Amino acid sequence: MQIQFLNGENAGTLREIEPSGVGIGRETDNGIQLLGGRISRYHARLEKQQDGWHILDLGSTNGTKVNGKSISGSVRLQHGDVVAVGEIMFRIEDSASAAAANPAPEKKEPESPAFVFRPPENHERTAIVPPKTTIPEQQPPAPKPADPKPADPKPDKPAGQNLSGTIPDLDNLFKRDSFTRSASAAAASPDSTGKKRVLNLLFLLLVVSVAAAALFVFVRLQSPENGNTSKSGNVQTATIPNPFFVFYEKREVTPDNRVFCFRLLLENDHLSFSLDDLLSRRVYSPTITEPVRPEALEKLKKAITDTNFMTSEQQERLSDSSENNKSYARLVVGFDDKFNDITVQDIVLTSFTRVEAAIRDFLQEEYGLDPSMAESRDELIREARSSFDLAEKQYRSYKTQPENLWRAIENYKITMRRYEVFAEKPQEWSIARERLAEAESALKKIRETGHGMVNLYYQQRDFRKAMEECTRLMEFFPPDSETYKNIRAMKIKLENLMSKEK
Repeated sequence: MQIQFLNGENAGTLREIEPSGVGIGRETDNGIQLLGGRISRYHARLEKQQDGWHILDLGSTNGTKVNGKSISGSVRLQHGDVVAVGEIMFRIEDSASAAAANPAPEKKEPESPAFVFRPPENHERTAIVPPKTTIPEQQPPAPKPADPKPADPKPDKPAGQNLSGTIPDLDNLFKRDSFTRSASAAAASPDSTGKKRVLNLLFLLLVVSVAAAALFVFVRLQSPENGNTSKSGNVQTATIPNPFFVFYEKREVTPDNRVFCFRLLLENDHLSFSLDDLLSRRVYSPTITEPVRPEALEKLKKAITDTNFMTSEQQERLSDSSENNKSYARLVVGFDDKFNDITVQDIVLTSFTRVEAAIRDFLQEEYGLDPSMAESRDELIREARSSFDLAEKQYRSYKTQPENLWRAIENYKITMRRYEVFAEKPQEWSIARERLAEAESALKKIRETGHGMVNLYYQQRDFRKAMEECTRLMEFFPPDSETYKNIRAMKIKLENLMSKEK
């Protein structure tokens, strides 16, 4: 089998692949060393199996693609497949599979032509004399005497070519054709004019019929018999289900003059919110690109449905709040065929507060943010420090407990998220950011070194040590991560290879 590079410094070159297979990556001990971007030290491997050639991704950082699709584990290759290893692309040239898929067509003997024209031996041109055309009351013009022309040093006719004969009268030929076409067109004009009139009448009749049918349908749909009118006689339009929509805005001024403003907009699975607490110097407006989980949306919708907010009216109130704490809040909710918009100011509405609690739970579970006024600046800093101390403890002990490395990374991220709500970040925010970078760098180094060892043991056919290295690597990653799943798939493959050798 051969591969043809499509880009990079080897673009256009062919490379023969031996049946024993070859490794691909940045390291020099790979059979194919690639120095392009996004390529791991031991990225992938080409190997021939019983059913043909396969490519195996060795747990690379940026993955391997076949015909634009990312692969996991081993994938069988066909002639013409395009493989992307990082930024380097090459095409599979497997002549055996190509010949089997496209057999050569059988050659057929050319059929002899039924008639072969052979010119006469005398190649002299003969005069083409058109048939004489007699037009009534019209005499052909008398031929004009030829004007003598000065001799041209460059002859018009090549030497050795015989142009004997009489040149045909082309003027008479054209006149005859024109006369014939005009006569035929004049003879056919009455019939064609009649056909055009019939077609125009048919087209007009078709347009009138379609317009009448459309008018009938419109009148039929608007008639009261279809039951499309309300009790007042007004025509009802078709009901279109609303998307899941939530808009929530809350402003408060507390007794200690803390101005608080929170806004949230949820449209189906797209969420945006902002937190402004200017006196406490808390400003937070995150950019959320990932869609909201469907489970979280269903839970929030159920919590709103369990209240009577969708049937509440603006006048439904409990009691006035004290003058010391002025508040303004607006809540707009719509889903299916339900919609409601309620605004409260310095008052409490039972169903309104229950929906507020559901929104707080949603934000706390999904994004770690509580928009209520209960949490002061000192309370938020205390929670951030608690998650930072836990991350520091886990990071120091990851060499004896490998799972603490990814747990420390998660707690560093939680710390960063809690500190990000402040316009002026505390000093602990910078420390947490540095620690997070160190932990992620350590995890990346462990992953690359482990993949290199697995690939080395694989080339040495020492499958037992390769499996042990996979087991060690799996402890450093969360079980639900893609890296963990790739390492586990590699371990299963090694187990199958080891069982075959036995």
